[in-house]
Amino acid sequence: MPETEVDLRRWRILLLSHDVFTTPQAGPVVDWAARHDAGLYQLPLPAHALRPRTPAGRSIPPRVAELREEEAGLGAVFADIASYLSAGYHLLGLAITATTTRTAAGRAWLQRVRRLAAETTGQELTTWVLPALPETLQP
Repeated sequence: MPETEVDLRRWRILLLSHDVFTTPQAGPVVDWAARHDAGLYQLPLPAHALRPRTPAGRSIPPRVAELREEEAGLGAVFADIASYLSAGYHLLGLAITATTTRTAAGRAWLQRVRRLAAETTGQELTTWVLPALPETLQP
């Protein structure tokens, strides 16, 4: 199992969408994690996030190769998470920003993340849209 900051927490992991730390919610999320002794694990940038925009401002859908690369990156993340779970850690869920699912590409990304989480960890991924996070947690 890799040794990272999450190893220092009390057996709890909260996944974060790629953009949480670029928003005003970053501070409250870190505070929340500290209060709940949870480690934070940021997911990689989605394939659609760096795509150019049309002149009308719409995102250009990711290419198949970009989606495959994204899938491989997420697969590695969830393999890592699965190793934590087998060591006794608990996956709390995924915190996302409201902008994460504002577009069809973002909603599709979230579905891919949930599917990979279920396939790799055997768990459904509870998702919170920030600033909503539970104030009480099961141990």
